[in-house]
Amino acid sequence: PLDWCERLSEGEDWLLKGRQAARTSQSSALHEVLDVEGSGRLDLDLLWSILQQRIEEDPAGASSWLDKQWSYVRDSYRQVGKGRGAAVSRRAEVTARGTCIEGLPGDSLAAVWGRYVQAVDVDDITSAFADLQGHLGLPSLAAPPAARPRKACSGDGIQRFRLFDQLTRELGGPDCCVPQLTQRCNQIVGQGSQMLQGHRAAIIGAGPIGLRTALELALLGADVEVFEARGAFTRMNVLKLWDWVVEDVKGLGAKTLLPAFAAYYDYMGIREMQAMLLKVCLLLGVTIHWKVRFQDLCPSGGDVVAWDIITDSNFTPGNFSAVVACDGWHSSVAKGLGIRRVRADGEDAEPDWEIAVVTNFENPCRPEDAVLSDWQWPRAFGDGEVAGVRRILYFQGETHYFIMTVDRQVLDESSVFVDASLPLAGNRSSGTLLAPENIVMTRLEAFVRQIAASFTEVAKQESGLAVGDGFWDARQVLRDEERGTMELSAFPYTECLRMSETPMVLQDGHAPVLFAGDALQEPFWPYGEGCSKGFLSALDTAWIMGRWASGVSHEVLLVEREMLFNCQLHTHESHQGKEVLLPHEQKPWPEWDFQGRRRPSTYLYSHDPSTRYRACSVKKELTKGQKLVVVGVVFLLTSLVVCLLLPQMPQ
Repeated sequence: PLDWCERLSEGEDWLLKGRQAARTSQSSALHEVLDVEGSGRLDLDLLWSILQQRIEEDPAGASSWLDKQWSYVRDSYRQVGKGRGAAVSRRAEVTARGTCIEGLPGDSLAAVWGRYVQAVDVDDITSAFADLQGHLGLPSLAAPPAARPRKACSGDGIQRFRLFDQLTRELGGPDCCVPQLTQRCNQIVGQGSQMLQGHRAAIIGAGPIGLRTALELALLGADVEVFEARGAFTRMNVLKLWDWVVEDVKGLGAKTLLPAFAAYYDYMGIREMQAMLLKVCLLLGVTIHWKVRFQDLCPSGGDVVAWDIITDSNFTPGNFSAVVACDGWHSSVAKGLGIRRVRADGEDAEPDWEIAVVTNFENPCRPEDAVLSDWQWPRAFGDGEVAGVRRILYFQGETHYFIMTVDRQVLDESSVFVDASLPLAGNRSSGTLLAPENIVMTRLEAFVRQIAASFTEVAKQESGLAVGDGFWDARQVLRDEERGTMELSAFPYTECLRMSETPMVLQDGHAPVLFAGDALQEPFWPYGEGCSKGFLSALDTAWIMGRWASGVSHEVLLVEREMLFNCQLHTHESHQGKEVLLPHEQKPWPEWDFQGRRRPSTYLYSHDPSTRYRACSVKKELTKGQKLVVVGVVFLLTSLVVCLLLPQMPQ
């Protein structure tokens, strides 16, 4: 980091304007500001915050500074992320924060923790977690499905937090823990009883929203089980994150548990998001059932108001206090309950569909890949800028990711369709234009390679990038080995989104069934609504389940859930929900200390909607005792003012 700061020292006077820093002969002023703990490591988040503030204060100076220094700033993030895509192959002896634990025994707790935080694949994560449990002498929570008892939760949720606390205490140090998550767990352990203690929850789907819902329910004390039809994280697409979601995943330990997190700002791969959330879920005692496909719900027998889950496996888990459907817009849970999907704008007519094409090329992380990543990523072009597409977005992470909107006529001219006369509908069922059997995949692949090459040519003309002509020919389109399909697809989309006709099913004598993520409302992908609105629905679901557990009537619950869903619907990318959402962080005052270092802010959002939605942030009525205190203070202040002014008044 010292060498890197010397490279940036040319522009540090502009960057650090108005901030005092002691310059020594060994280091630059920039190093003194960014080395918050005096450990020789740089706080890259602080660098980014300082840069953002200076851009707002001096846009013209920022443009000049960035022209000279941008590649160096990007290098700093690449040092931590190791080129983002190389995280899978990094040595297990290096933790995500870059602290070398080489020399420790390979079976030591610290070495096993290093493997855990480095893992990205499901098998590697679960294997390393089992080793962690063995080191701590803890019973495995991953019992075979057939051996799991059909009974209500025993209420041992708090014990799970104590186990996590034991892990962090034995590891010690900021490089071997999840600091903010540790604080939340410590608070919960100190409080004793929790909102959902003694309740079991079933989550259908282990996507980002399903895992985020699972860990929030676990934080509230529930015994959570997740059912996922896939056996691995195979979704390679990229998520756009709103600012508050970035802070949320940081608060859940992304800096420690996701090796490449420092290489991103407001974009993240779905697979990486799932890997990070899975690690947190396992640490909180959540059970994941892989390769188990949901089929139906049925009421549990006996006096307990609960649900049993019918799956395609040889066991039927039961007695769940609540079921949360996070299984996408084609939700099997909704279909089983007869829940329809309706237009979010209230219209019944079929909307005008557009066609989107998404693909993922392999990223071998060679020097030529780094050249392309240095160029203003993620990069988007609009109408007419890249021939053949309306809009296109490129992002380099674990893969080279493209998503584009294309006119039907353009794809027809490339002979992509078997039958171009079929109707374009809002699904890809048989007999529609984008049905899998109506797409010639070899021609669709040829088309996206042509568009990628055109995109690169525009990049060359704009910034003079040194990218070879055969760059994309040397990179294969990735394959989903589990499903045997290419990471290449064409799908219909529209701004007239569809949503579930109800966010919750709550029948007399039955436990609640709630919907979150795409199962609740389809996201409009150009606005990054997938995770941003999906995480809101996860937090709303946790709040409603807690209210149900506290005995709130069905009528009140349904009204509250509809109100929260309405708040979520009105968040929009143009203002990132700021007209509906409260500020997500509280900045300290003064924001900067005397050494020119920024004080840490406090993240405010929780499952309580009054911390997130303006419509729910109603001031609480003062108690009788509080009113008496206010009256007393006002009386004393009035008396003091009178005593000071009375002698000065003319006789």
